[in-house]
Formats: sequence, C-alpha cells, structure tokens
Amino acid sequence: MRTDPIGRLRERGTVGVAQAAFADLPVDASDLSADERARAGRFVFGTDRDRFIAGRAWVRRHMAAILGRPARALRLIADAHGKPGLDDPDRPIAFNVSHTRQRITLAVARDPVGIDIENRVPDDLDGVADLVMSPSERTAFAALATDRLRRAAFVRLWTRKEALLKAIGTGLLTEPRTATVGLGPPDDTPETVADPHVPARAWTVRSFRAGADTVGAVALAGTALTVVGLPVPAAPEPTASR
Repeated sequence: MRTDPIGRLRERGTVGVAQAAFADLPVDASDLSADERARAGRFVFGTDRDRFIAGRAWVRRHMAAILGRPARALRLIADAHGKPGLDDPDRPIAFNVSHTRQRITLAVARDPVGIDIENRVPDDLDGVADLVMSPSERTAFAALATDRLRRAAFVRLWTRKEALLKAIGTGLLTEPRTATVGLGPPDDTPETVADPHVPARAWTVRSFRAGADTVGAVALAGTALTVVGLPVPAAPEPTASR
C-alpha cells in the first residue's frame, strides 16, 4: 500500500483533506485564470476579494501538486449545480471546497466527494431543524438534554448533510429532510448512509474538527472512507508584476 498521501489518492475509499486559515494564505492572483481574476474584480469589499483570490490560488496549488502540472495551467470548472471539477479527461479526479470567513478546506478523491465546514449556529435552532432534519434525526435531536448539546449536534448534523449533498452533486437543490445522516458517532468514525435519490447507492460520511470552533464533515461515494492529510503545497513563484 502506498504511504505518500498523494499516491494514496489513487486508492478507492481514500480522501485527501487540507485545511488552512485565510490569514495564513498569500493574496496572489498570478496563478488564477482570466475568468477568476475578473470575478475577483467584481467583489465590492476588499476582504471578500482577497479571500476569494487566496482561496482559489491555494486550491490551485494543491491540485497542481497532486497532478504534477503548473497551477495556472489547470482548468477548473463548475457544473450546472455549481459543483467544482477539473476539465481534464486524462486526469479523472474529484474535489470539493468549503470555507467559513476564517478557514478553507479542500477534499480530493478519485470518486465523487463533498466537504463542508461550519462555525455558526442559527438563532432559530428548532425552526431550522424542522426544515432540514429527517424525522429520525428530529427525534434524536429533540432527545438531547441541554442547549449546548443541541447546538453542537446541529452543526455536526448539518455539516454531514451538506457534505453528502455536495458529494452527490445537487447541493441544496435536494430537499435536506430527504437525506438522513444522523448526529454522527462521538468518535468521528465513518458511517455509511443511503443516497436520498437512489437508496441502493451508498455514501460514507465522517465528521472532523476543523479548528477550535469549527466543525467539518467529508462524504465519499462507496462504503469506505479513509482521510489522509495533503502536504502543504509550494508557495507561488514570485512574478515581476501583479
């Protein structure tokens, strides 16, 4: 079995995950495509523009390290539902991205994959729970004894559910209450769940910590899921002008 994280991504059931704080990332648009630079220019607030540039460049550097190609040569695309992909039929690989205002995460695998991180809980916890939880999830949620447990359980469930729907490719176009992912085991072991559209199709979901106050989850097609950390990509090469 391969021991290097990038090599292991060729194995079914393996997901490479990377995390970073936006504050630690350079704001360097030199590896971005013309479309990405144009999109960055349309942001009203400079902090949002810088976060977009830093995040896209970071994703490109990671994908470049995995594929052995220059970061600026990659053609990153999105499908009709907004799910990101790589426009390169010779290198079939899936990836997904999630971010808060402070952090960004990336998941890469050979099979469809989704990732989500969250650090906020809605004010109307019960109202939102009614909108997004399946009946069995709502029952388990209502049985929790304290507000602290309920708040933690909600974020845990929601990240698991959104990671699954992003992996499937429909995102929130799928009614969240139709997907059952549960509150998750306390030890973050992977759990197999059913596809809300094709019950016979299995997905595996695993929760993880994504910082002191941030919870994350990753979902992968199939009945196995092993997470490996992706190595830190090389810093962007200096350019004569920006």
